Amino acid sequence: WPFGLRLLLLAAVSIAFSLILYPRIMVPRLQYAVGDVAEKDVKAPRELLVKDQAATEIKRQQAVQEVLTVYDQDNELSARLARMVEEAFADLRAMRRAAFENSAPGPHAAADAPTPPEEARKAFEDKIAIRVSNGAFAALEAEGFSKRIAGGIAEIIQKIIDNGVVSTKENLLKDLERGVLLRDVRTHEERVVHDFKQFYSLDQARSLVRSQGQPMLRDLDYAIANLVVDFCQRLIQPNITLNRSETEQRKMRAAAEVKPVLYKIKQGEMLLREGERVSELHLLKLQALESEGRPESFFLTLLGTAALIGGLIAASHILFF
Repeated sequence: WPFGLRLLLLAAVSIAFSLILYPRIMVPRLQYAVGDVAEKDVKAPRELLVKDQAATEIKRQQAVQEVLTVYDQDNELSARLARMVEEAFADLRAMRRAAFENSAPGPHAAADAPTPPEEARKAFEDKIAIRVSNGAFAALEAEGFSKRIAGGIAEIIQKIIDNGVVSTKENLLKDLERGVLLRDVRTHEERVVHDFKQFYSLDQARSLVRSQGQPMLRDLDYAIANLVVDFCQRLIQPNITLNRSETEQRKMRAAAEVKPVLYKIKQGEMLLREGERVSELHLLKLQALESEGRPESFFLTLLGTAALIGGLIAASHILFF
């Protein structure tokens, strides 16, 4: 046979004999389940660190539960809505003045001013993002799209929204004992809130429009006052919203930051005794023994043993011939 092939055969035979003669080179894989009876004693060949999965998972769940639900608060929403209303009314007044200027001049031009076109009503709807009926638009037109009406709407919605409006209080009440984390969407400043009574639900906010706006509404015509109330109820929006994404991310970070619960096993410590029933703790220790089997140590030991056996075989071969 060629010399190279003989060397390859010698190496294969040496490794095979090493595994046959010294099976304990490898970490034994003991296929036990909870309740099984141990067939032999198992000792720790070296110092081990065992990860307690159950205790670690409990710590992670506790860390997740301690994360407060995050709500975003838009403190500028009421000002934006108020500005939107005032600008929409100002645009209509400007269109009305332009219509007067384009009409025939005369002392009674204002009285004979034409009704703003349909495009004006649609532009007004687009500006304030709610539907406006022809009757409501005609009533506003009769009032000359008054600054007082626009200011009243702006004042009422600001007063209510600035108090804090949530779409529903049901989610808040789930966190009644722990509180929630309120985060400013612009500055990202955060504060913990426990008193949820201060906030209005969206339905509560809409029902409070008439009572909150009473000082201003009493000076208006009944039909116009109802129109203002209707506008406010439809314009009010929640400025406190649940941030599910941020809450879940914080929970995931909290769980990831939990360090595993470990306990140390000394070298030579008995992991399992022959005849003993296997418990979950035994399984944890055996799994740690298997998982911490060092591949480099295994290969070095196998290589040394194979070299020794190969040397003996080669010496026997040479002496034989």
